[in-house]
Formats: sequence, C-alpha cells, structure tokens
Amino acid sequence: MPYQTEDYNPPSLPEIRQIRSFEEVRDAVNRIMQYLAHLQSSHVQYFQHLRENMNQASTTQGADLVAQDPLVPTHFMHVVTGGGTVTTIVHPRNHVGHLMLVAQDGFMLDAGGNIQLITAPNFLKPNAHINLTWLPSKNVWYTDSCRLQNSLTTLRVGNRTVVTE
Repeated sequence: MPYQTEDYNPPSLPEIRQIRSFEEVRDAVNRIMQYLAHLQSSHVQYFQHLRENMNQASTTQGADLVAQDPLVPTHFMHVVTGGGTVTTIVHPRNHVGHLMLVAQDGFMLDAGGNIQLITAPNFLKPNAHINLTWLPSKNVWYTDSCRLQNSLTTLRVGNRTVVTE
C-alpha cells in the first residue's frame, strides 16, 4: 500500500564555541566529523525508506483475504475469497491513496462501517475488481461504484432498477 513518507528531519548542527587553542580546534573538527557521519546515516535511512515506499506504492499484492468484517488489507492489491459481507475496512496507519480488491468468489460490500456506497448493499461479481480511495478528512473508503450491483442480477440507481444481466 502506498504510505506517506516521514518528513525529512536532518540532525542539528553541533554547537561551535569560540576556539582559543589547538585542542579546541581538534575538538570542533571532531564534533563536525561526527555530525557529518550522523547526517550521512540519516540521509541513507531516509532515502532507503523513501525508495521502499515508492517501489511498493501501487505495485504489490498481499495475501488473499477472506470476505469478512472487518477486512484488514496490508498491501495495495488483495484477492478476496468467500462470499461474506464487508462493512468495515481497516485503514492501515500512514496509508494514503487507493486499495484494489479482486473478488474471487464474489462478495458483498455494505454501509454501516467506514465504506461509502451510492446504494447499499452491493455485490462484487466473481473475478471483478473494485478500487477504493481513503479520504482522511471523513475517515471513509469511497468506492468505484460502477462495478457494484445490489444483487447478483440488478443494480438500483436511486429508486430505479437497472437490469445488468
């Protein structure tokens, strides 16, 4: 799953006091060298974390999940097995962006938890997929509703039933 990269916070510069002797020069140079080593270590750690986030964003598939409440994703993509009903999807800490769920057997998404649907409940047919977007200000997953159906054969839009099969 895409995760936010932490803010870059380099280490603070060491305090350089007034220098009056050769020993104080040597001590100041030693503190600056220690600072530079610490700064380099911070750079390496930050950019490795950034690279890991960039490489995993929208490219990795996690283990199969069982359609049950709550659904606990760990990666950007998951295959969902079983025909259960999901009303809550756990939002991983620091996650940003999208989540893709692929229905192996077909499962229901329903309101009542943290999933926003146009109409509820909705069925995701076998071998179909859905993209969900996390909106932090609302603490809600918004669905790409065009792939959902109210039942196995129909879709309700407002008060109107649309035949899909």
